[in-house]
Order: sequence, then C-alpha cells, then structure tokens
Amino acid sequence: MNGLYKYHLKNGEIVVFKTDMNFEEVNRLPILPNQYKFRKYFNDNGYKLEIYQIIKPSFH
Repeated sequence: MNGLYKYHLKNGEIVVFKTDMNFEEVNRLPILPNQYKFRKYFNDNGYKLEIYQIIKPSFH
C-alpha cells in the first residue's frame, strides 16, 4: 500500500486513507458525494482501501 492520501468529499468531509491504487489514479478520482460512494468506488474497482480518519467539517 502506498502512503497516506487525503480526499475531499463533496459533502465537506476529508478522508485520510491508504490504497493499492497508484498515485496517478488517486489524483484522478472522480468527485464523490459521501463516504458510502467513496468506499463503493474502491470496492467496485477492486482496490484495497484502509481508512485512517474521517474529518468532519466544522460549520460556525
């Protein structure tokens, strides 16, 4: 698995994760709306996914 990546979901959450997907593919991920679609994308395309942290947006 590669290093840690950060991905910003459309709903404002930030996912910190590792995957066996290569760097170029990670940079070309489509804009995904939520955690469910994020996990589903990796599962449907046969990639491993380890989520380390989900950072929720703080609205003031």
